[in-house]
Amino acid sequence: MGPPEPHRRLSSLLICWAPRVLRLMCCLLGLWLGAPAAAQEGNQPTTPVPPTVGTEKGGQKAPDFEMIDVLVTRTPLPGSGVNAGYRFERSAEEPTEGKSAGHTDLHQPSVSMSLAVTDWLEFAAKLPYDSFRPESEDNGKGLADLTARVLVTLWQSPDRQAAVGGGVGAAFPTGAQSKGTGGEWALNPFLAAGKVLGRVQLLADVGYTAELQKTAEGSGQQRRLLYNTAIGYSFLEEIVFPFLELNGAYTFTGASNLHHRGQLVLTPGVHFSAAGYSQLVAKRQPLGTAKLAPSAEPWWKGLSLLIGVQLPVTASRTFEWAVETVLGFDF
Repeated sequence: MGPPEPHRRLSSLLICWAPRVLRLMCCLLGLWLGAPAAAQEGNQPTTPVPPTVGTEKGGQKAPDFEMIDVLVTRTPLPGSGVNAGYRFERSAEEPTEGKSAGHTDLHQPSVSMSLAVTDWLEFAAKLPYDSFRPESEDNGKGLADLTARVLVTLWQSPDRQAAVGGGVGAAFPTGAQSKGTGGEWALNPFLAAGKVLGRVQLLADVGYTAELQKTAEGSGQQRRLLYNTAIGYSFLEEIVFPFLELNGAYTFTGASNLHHRGQLVLTPGVHFSAAGYSQLVAKRQPLGTAKLAPSAEPWWKGLSLLIGVQLPVTASRTFEWAVETVLGFDF
């Protein structure tokens, strides 16, 4: 028997080393969460920061900080906005008797909205529409399952530029099992953490998905572990924010399209922000020019565009690749 194929060798290496890399990133994130900004800067004296809106400390208020959204990994800080998304996913079809292997394309537009009720509480909801090509008895088109989420920021430190959050998500059966567009009740508790180091942003989250009813095929309730990490670097006043994610999933019970029930996906992408461009324009104004009042700021300041590609780095039964884009407006 000849040597293993290159992609199998790469998959075995990734399966071996990916969990170790994830643990290392989590350890580093924990160290940075506990390290104050002054320690990271070598305990050098800094210019006092004028009081702004944020966490009170020593009679003053520390400056707020923000985290930039990526494609999959959650941020621990709440935010408000509306999004229009589109996902294209290609999956392979397993060969069956009388039918050769082919592929199925999923076109999934979606709308979503998030609302930060306070600086530590967020409600969000998302409604996708699935359309499979070519259509079959198991794959059709129609509304997919509505998902809702509650996020609570458990801890944040503007001085350390770090935060930890947690919450729970739920899926409601607005889709149909007969069309392959969902039709399941599910719960998804999760934890998320983030750290900003100058222009670098680190994110990590872990979640557990549990279906609350058996599928029509009698395959049992699905139990799945989801874990994600992300790193990004901002350019030009955060106008351009390229990032790289490592997304993992492991299915304990129930039907699974994952090879050996576990899979890792690499997600490179970029986030474009109009707010960063607005800040850059304001900084380049001539000296003595009056700054715009908040009510006079351009309406497009809240616009953002997020683009990413998902590529499997471990063997998959069906999933081949996906492209996703999200047009957002923050308010």
